Amino acid sequence: MRTISKEDELYAVSPHVIETLRNEIVLFYDFDKDIAYAQTNNDTSAPYIHEQKTAILNQIDILSRDLLDQRANRLEKSRNDLQLAQNITYLFIAIGLSGFFYILAKIFSISKVLRSTVRSQQESNNRLQLLQDQTNNDNWILNAINHIDEQLRGDYSDKKIAEISLNAITAMTKALGGTVYVFDDTYQEYQLCHKIGIASTQQLKKSFRENDGILGEVANKHVVVKIKDIDHAHLVLETSLSNRIETEIYIIPFAYENHCVGLMEICCPLVNEKEEQLRFNFLDKVKGNIAIILKVAQTHGKLADLYEELQQQTEELEAQQEELRTTNEELIHKTHLLEASEEELRVQQEELIQTNNELDEKAKLLFAQNEDLEKARQAIAQKIEEVELSSKYKSEFMANMSHELRTPLNSILILAKLLQDNKRKI
Repeated sequence: MRTISKEDELYAVSPHVIETLRNEIVLFYDFDKDIAYAQTNNDTSAPYIHEQKTAILNQIDILSRDLLDQRANRLEKSRNDLQLAQNITYLFIAIGLSGFFYILAKIFSISKVLRSTVRSQQESNNRLQLLQDQTNNDNWILNAINHIDEQLRGDYSDKKIAEISLNAITAMTKALGGTVYVFDDTYQEYQLCHKIGIASTQQLKKSFRENDGILGEVANKHVVVKIKDIDHAHLVLETSLSNRIETEIYIIPFAYENHCVGLMEICCPLVNEKEEQLRFNFLDKVKGNIAIILKVAQTHGKLADLYEELQQQTEELEAQQEELRTTNEELIHKTHLLEASEEELRVQQEELIQTNNELDEKAKLLFAQNEDLEKARQAIAQKIEEVELSSKYKSEFMANMSHELRTPLNSILILAKLLQDNKRKI
C-alpha cells in the first residue's frame, strides 16, 4: 500500500481508493474479531470474511482497472507522443534530407562550376601557352628579320643584297642549299646571281621569265610555295656520304608593289610540323623586307646610272654653254656689225629707191626693147626652122652616101689587109 500510495510519474492512484482498500484489508485481517466469532460460533468461519474478501477483490479490481485505464491512457498518450515524435523525426529527416540534397545539389553545382572553372582555366592556360608560343615564335621571327636587316645595311648592289640574303636565310632556316635570282630590267628576265651548297658541276637554270615553269608562276603569283615529295634522282644536293637527302623546297618571291624583283629557292631538311610552320611564317614575313631593300638597291643603281649620265650631260651642257657663250659674244659682235650694216642698208635702200625709179624708166625702155626682141626672136625661130629642115635633108643625104660608100671601102680594107699579110710572109 505504501508502494501504491507513492507518487509516480507514470501512474497516479486516488487516495480515496487507497484508503478504502486499506480499510477493507484492515477489516479482513482483524484477527481478534475472527477469534471472538469463532469462540462464539464453535470455530466456524465467519460469513463476513467472504464478503470482506470480495470487497477487497473489488477494490483491487477497481484499482487494477484504474491502473489499466491510466496505462491505456498513458500508452495512448505515449503512442501519440511517439507518433508526434515520429512525425517530427520524419520532418527533421525530410528537412535533413532536403538540406542534404540541397547541399548535395550545391556541392554538385559548385563542383560543376569548379570543373567548368578548371576546364576554363585549363583552356586559358592552353591559350596562354599557345599565345606564349606564338609570341616566342613572333619574337624569333622579328629577331631573325632584324639580324638580316642589320646585315643588309650599307650601300650594296642588288646582286650583293641577294647574296647576303641567301646566306642569312639559309643560316636561319638551316637550309642545305639554295639559289637566288634577280630581275634584270634590260633583258626583262630573272638572272641567277648566287648559289649555296650546289656543286659547280651541276647544271642550273641561269635565267627564266615570268610564267616560265614553276619559278615563273611563283614570281607571277607573289606567294611562298612549299614543295614536298621531291624525286631524289633529280635533286642537285649531295654529300660525300650520301646522295639521298630527305628535304623539302621553298620558293620565295620578293614582290614589291605587285612586281617581283627577285626570287629565292632553298632546300631545307624535314622537321616537325611546329618548326615547319615557324619556318614558313618566317619566310613569308621576311620576303617583304628583302623585296623593299632589293627595290631600293635597284632604284639606287638606276639613280646612280642616271646621275652619271646627268653628270656627263651636265659636262656636255657646260661645254655647249661655253660654246653658246662664245657664239653669243660673236652674235653680239655681229649684232653691232649688223646695226652698222643696217645703217648702210638704210642709206643703200634710199639709193635703191632712187635706183628703182631709174630702173622703172629703164624697164619701160626694156619692155619696148623686149617687144623688138620678141619680133626678132620670132624671125630667128623661123630661120631656125628653115635651118633644121636643111639640116634634116643634109643628114638624110649623108646617111645615104655613108651606106653607099661603106660597101666599097670594106672591100678595099679587106684587100689591104691581105696584101699586108702576104708581105709579112715574104
